[in-house]
Amino acid sequence: MLDQHVPRSSLIFFALAILVFASPYIIPPYEGHQGKLLVATSKLDNDPVFKKSIILVVRHDRLGAFGMIINRPFGGPMEAEHVYVLHRLSNLNIERNLSIQGTDAFITDNLEPFSNMLDVNSSVLILNGYSGWGMYQLDKEIKHGNWQVIPYDKDMVFSKEAHNP
Repeated sequence: MLDQHVPRSSLIFFALAILVFASPYIIPPYEGHQGKLLVATSKLDNDPVFKKSIILVVRHDRLGAFGMIINRPFGGPMEAEHVYVLHRLSNLNIERNLSIQGTDAFITDNLEPFSNMLDVNSSVLILNGYSGWGMYQLDKEIKHGNWQVIPYDKDMVFSKEAHNP
């Protein structure tokens, strides 16, 4: 006779499988701000990092957000020793090249393909660090009026004038 006892781990696995497959029907889709620009409002005038900053939101979901300050030489205060390349060169076939949803821009930490184009190509920005937010933190900051959300504008992101505040 078969043992009628089902291991607890099997029940947990089964419950998690149901949750994963049913979640698109239970939890409404999240409309983040990836591909949008955040413009600091006067509420951030006392913040030395974000005062008058413009940020391109690279990713934004329920777990948090990640973006790059585009009007300064640093992308943000997180991992400031790490270098990122923000670019519009879609014809490059490079490793670790992430397309930014809703834009014609890409981000990578692979500097090698850009070594000969930095001074002549206005479609390339080199930035140190990034800006990051925890779960729903950016949503709260927007709701409190710290950021104005505007559509992506390639000229604003990649023009040389935008990088001299």
